[in-house]
Amino acid sequence: MQETDMYDVLRLILQRLEHESIVWRMDGSANVRIQGMDVAVQRLHVRTNDEGVRVFKKIFKQYLKDEGENVLFTIDGIDVEVSSNRYNMLHRVKMAHWRGIDVPILPLQEARDFYVAAGKEKVAASLDAYLHKRFS
Repeated sequence: MQETDMYDVLRLILQRLEHESIVWRMDGSANVRIQGMDVAVQRLHVRTNDEGVRVFKKIFKQYLKDEGENVLFTIDGIDVEVSSNRYNMLHRVKMAHWRGIDVPILPLQEARDFYVAAGKEKVAASLDAYLHKRFS
């Protein structure tokens, strides 16, 4: 996905959720891309709680593609997967200023810790290398 496409969809999400009082954050490759890591983004992954999923379904109903364990929307050709589970780490959400918008993210160190706990050593190692390079 092109960064401009990611930006356009995130801006739309932020605008539509502006007056909603839910907690949500980016996840996966989009989360680390927003924080400066050069990774490919295939779809936008959003983590929230059950109330957040309900709000996303209500506000973005015209984009709804699939309602399984995760809810999948296609917004302007970009897949957006919204999920709620016990690993949402919403208590760790921070805002990142990216391309002129403020996006809720999971900071890289916490994302790395999650990937270690989830047994995704390759992803954690990539984050370790990036964090070491960025802060040394």
